[in-house]
Amino acid sequence: MKNTTKMISLLAANIMILMTGAAVADTLIPWTDNTIYWDGYPSRDPAENTLDSIGGPRIIWGAVVISDTGFLKQAVFNFKDWWNVEKFHPGDLFLSTDSDSDWDYVMSLYNGKVMDGYAQYIPTVSYDAYGYYNVPLYELNSPATYLLTGPDSDPYWNDQRNDHPYAVTGLTGDNSGSGSVQIDINKEFLVFNLPANTVGVGDFLTVGFTTNCANDVIYETVVPEPSTFIFLGSGLLLMAGFVKRKLP
Repeated sequence: MKNTTKMISLLAANIMILMTGAAVADTLIPWTDNTIYWDGYPSRDPAENTLDSIGGPRIIWGAVVISDTGFLKQAVFNFKDWWNVEKFHPGDLFLSTDSDSDWDYVMSLYNGKVMDGYAQYIPTVSYDAYGYYNVPLYELNSPATYLLTGPDSDPYWNDQRNDHPYAVTGLTGDNSGSGSVQIDINKEFLVFNLPANTVGVGDFLTVGFTTNCANDVIYETVVPEPSTFIFLGSGLLLMAGFVKRKLP
């Protein structure tokens, strides 16, 4: 428990540095990475299905920030070993706000599928190691069509965790506005900033994410209960513990 408390305190302190305009009633719900792969998408190599991460980038922990009116504001990821921004690209951010198995929203960096010299698909949103980049948010009207590691990024990542979703293409949902992605390789943070008052959070929220090589995969369901909150704003933090629930 002591190590968990220390981790959450460090997480909250770092996110306070990254956040701008945090309201006193904003809440941060943290989680640690316990997912190996999404249900139904194991690797072709059985040995990889026991490994949380395969080299880098490794996702260490993350959090979501919810506004005082119950809308998702940010999804934050802390990582290690993101050593090459030309080859490692962030995937899309997947969000589910209900109990079914379909994603409800996607912040899409890849819709339209762009190839580069490595014969792999790269984000349609160009980025480098630092800065903010505008990214559209889509509310999905039908199940997502995934880009998969291996077949959709072959041959460069063909020896990594294969056949795992990392992005979507052919989006047919409604464009719900533009958010942004902030990446800072030096501070080891990746932050998705969502359009204001768009993604309402009810009983729980599921977050899915990985990079284009799926070296480390996130599928976490956080439970927005008052006892789980860290309250942000005015430079003050009130930590009351946290819980996390992961769907199978």
